[in-house]
Amino acid sequence: MPTGSGKTTGAIWGLVKLANERPNLRLCFMTKYTEAVDKVHAELVARLGEDIVGYYHAEAFVTKQDELAKRFLVITHNFIAHNRGKLDDCDLFVVDEAIYATG
Repeated sequence: MPTGSGKTTGAIWGLVKLANERPNLRLCFMTKYTEAVDKVHAELVARLGEDIVGYYHAEAFVTKQDELAKRFLVITHNFIAHNRGKLDDCDLFVVDEAIYATG
């Protein structure tokens, strides 16, 4: 499991457990920073596999449609503003608190 004592680490632990216990759920982890997307994506891929975990942000060199087809998605919060309805089939969202900490 990931190391550290932060809330993101705890969220990753919980999401990995949930993804393994409930393989039919579509999950989304949303954070403010592209660096955080890359880091969380890498942690989840190491535990769940690249075929399950996708990611997207403005600087990602991936095909958005391919990533959206995966059952676990890690994205930046501004994805929603530019992709209305693309996440309607997600069952659970985990939102990094930093999005709301800026007021």
